[in-house]
Amino acid sequence: LYGEKMWLTGAASDALSQLMGDDDGCCGGDPNDGGVGGCGKCLLVQNPQSMHPDWTAVVMKKNRCPPHSYGCDSGKPHFDVAAPGFDNLQYSTANVCGGRPGTGFDSKDQ
Repeated sequence: LYGEKMWLTGAASDALSQLMGDDDGCCGGDPNDGGVGGCGKCLLVQNPQSMHPDWTAVVMKKNRCPPHSYGCDSGKPHFDVAAPGFDNLQYSTANVCGGRPGTGFDSKDQ
């Protein structure tokens, strides 16, 4: 629609969710976000300093970025994009590899 190269989902901070407006009917609502909204709404993301500055991605809010996690606690608009294999393990609250049996890893560092 906008020439985007990717469609992704992500988790929005409360500050970004408020800017995105009410939840969209297609998504329902996130009972964990305190009613700040934005669920099912999309952002068009572009990084002019990337290897492909002309590329864009559509990112849909599907859940809340936990306020206690890195980047989401600042009170500023923030989006955690769900891109498998690109989780920053130093700050991850979702990475269970090495922390649970059966993941195939002995530690998170591995």
